[in-house]
Amino acid sequence: MQKNIGGELVQMVGIVNADGSIQGSAGTSSKGYTNTITRPATTTPAYDALDVIGDTNGSAIFEIPNMGVAGSVVRLLTANLILAVASLPAGATSFQMWLFNASPTAHADKDALALQAADATKYVDDFTLTTPVDKGPFLASINRGVDIDIHLITTSVYFMLQTTTGYTPTSGAVKYMKTRFIAL
Repeated sequence: MQKNIGGELVQMVGIVNADGSIQGSAGTSSKGYTNTITRPATTTPAYDALDVIGDTNGSAIFEIPNMGVAGSVVRLLTANLILAVASLPAGATSFQMWLFNASPTAHADKDALALQAADATKYVDDFTLTTPVDKGPFLASINRGVDIDIHLITTSVYFMLQTTTGYTPTSGAVKYMKTRFIAL
């Protein structure tokens, strides 16, 4: 049986629930989560190429909670970045998403990404998000068919967003990182 999950047609093998959702081999349907990332109320200093993006609480590490049982494997299906701004800031092109199965070394907004040796066992993968496209009142980077498997150490997945180019951010701008996973 095939099912449309996050805009991606996925071959499913499992049990159909009474509500029409399909259980995977681990007995769970796909799960989505949205992280809200609010830029601190400043445009300075500007981001340099390869800086990480943080939010008003000072951290550039974001958690996607309750994705599965510790020791299980989940697959990231989609990763869509929505920018709540009317136009892409001058110089901004695309972003990199770094995935971890445990919280990596602390980073704050505008830090250069500097992984430590202790992050080696936590690191899962990284990939470039598509350049955000104008959708009128917001911009969207739609990334279907990501297909990255993550072996959970806890019940959460962690990520960092990184700039690929330098640019001056919009003060107080909000970004939404929407992800969809399925248990394997």
